[in-house]
Amino acid sequence: MEPRHRTLDELNASIDRVLDSPEDGGLVEMVVVRPSEDNRITPDSIEVSAEQGVHGDHWSIDQYREYPDIQIAIMNSRVLDLVAGSRDRWALAGDNIIADL
Repeated sequence: MEPRHRTLDELNASIDRVLDSPEDGGLVEMVVVRPSEDNRITPDSIEVSAEQGVHGDHWSIDQYREYPDIQIAIMNSRVLDLVAGSRDRWALAGDNIIADL
């Protein structure tokens, strides 16, 4: 499937589904580890710590480490589904935890 930008009308038409996301207790739908700048893997589970963030993610080993506010990235799956389209493109966003929340 060729990626395409959604129109403003398409985005607006889907906003209710996004706003209906669970406020707590959401489901983690995908985890992503970025071992290097342009590499993404989607393991079944990840290890997380305060020292390393997502273990194996490039944040823990390169220049981004000086920015603790981007240690772990979390994305709402409904937003990502709307913007990225098919689920096989979700990992490209680079967020570590994709959850319905």
